[in-house]
Amino acid sequence: MGPAARGRTAADACPGALRPHLAADGAMVRLRMIGGVLASRSLAALADLADRHGDGALHLTSRGNVQLRALRAVGQGLDPVVVQAIQGAGLLSSPSHELVRNVLVSPGTGRLGGLVDLTGAARELDRQLCQDRLLPALPGRFLFALDDGTGDVVGLGADVGWWALPSSGDDPGAVPVGALVVSGRDTGVRLTLPRAVPALLAVARAFVARRAQDARVGGAAAWRIGELPDGVERATSLVLQAEPSTTTAAPVALPPARTRLPELGVLVQHDGRSALAVLVPLGRLSTAAARVMARSAEGVVLTPWREVLVPDLTASAARNLVRELSGLGLDVTGTSGWRGVSACAGRPGCARALVDVRALAYRSVGLRVAASDATGEPSPLHYSGCERRCGHPAGPHDEVVATTRGLIEGRVDPTAADPRRSTE
Repeated sequence: MGPAARGRTAADACPGALRPHLAADGAMVRLRMIGGVLASRSLAALADLADRHGDGALHLTSRGNVQLRALRAVGQGLDPVVVQAIQGAGLLSSPSHELVRNVLVSPGTGRLGGLVDLTGAARELDRQLCQDRLLPALPGRFLFALDDGTGDVVGLGADVGWWALPSSGDDPGAVPVGALVVSGRDTGVRLTLPRAVPALLAVARAFVARRAQDARVGGAAAWRIGELPDGVERATSLVLQAEPSTTTAAPVALPPARTRLPELGVLVQHDGRSALAVLVPLGRLSTAAARVMARSAEGVVLTPWREVLVPDLTASAARNLVRELSGLGLDVTGTSGWRGVSACAGRPGCARALVDVRALAYRSVGLRVAASDATGEPSPLHYSGCERRCGHPAGPHDEVVATTRGLIEGRVDPTAADPRRSTE
């Protein structure tokens, strides 16, 4: 057992739609979207829910999910009226599995770049995940990833993922082949896309079995595969045994963790239509902006960087949307200084927080614009209201942490294991 799991109880406490976190400002729930995909109907319903029952905003997370804050609680649970509203929004499709539907997907898949469209594979992964009777036992932090070859989500620390690789042949119709990635490492296992979903779920089931075995002998329970000293090797061996026809190759280095979309503004899709990429400062999407997006498109894609893609627009609709969202405080040019800036909830929302770190972040934005003009793109920067460092980026970044000794500035080494940190 890795050091991160020592002394830990068997369950994690990640919030979900049915398991709220009781914060200083009320109950907080996390609603999971597969690959960040959110239909307009659901987006509009969430905006109504946040206005009627919450703090008037949708809070975007680093896994492309949505959190709602300041909700009413009944005892340790959520007010049944709020649960009913979440169900009515179409965001509680599998109550038994809702905590484990953690799936990152390349945000632009099928529309912008990439070697293969993963839309169908993502839906199939979710379908099979929700039908598996063993997998509700996964920790709420366990993360799947499907990368279409863009290299945008494979480096974000998933427990298990599939990463499309360029074809070595000349046949444009060849079945896409990708790398099995476990805990941030290419295992060398190569799988076609049709075999990817069964392999990912097999690794997840093996992890559940290992957790149960550790619990039976009185050991600590790992939350992530990387906490097991032999996790990557066991997962690789499992897939090779289950898939005798699987090929292997020399492992390759994963791309560094992305911190943003390649660009903001109006983008041209493969089909000639437009997509609008916008940044939501500190991930706080106002209900007004959410409603504008909902009435402008059939859906949106929430990215792991608190940026949003509004796809499948006509050119004129995209231009109109630029004007509307700019007027509501969203960044559609990348020049606002908000790119790469993140923060936890801070005061007054979190009882653990020592300061209002979001106010600190707002004061820093003008300085970042000046630094960018002088030295190029500044490093990602995360503000933490306490030493738990919730919501920090997956890759290298600067940080400002509130402690009892005051504000501490530093540089984060993403390879350093720290079980206190939450990536969402």
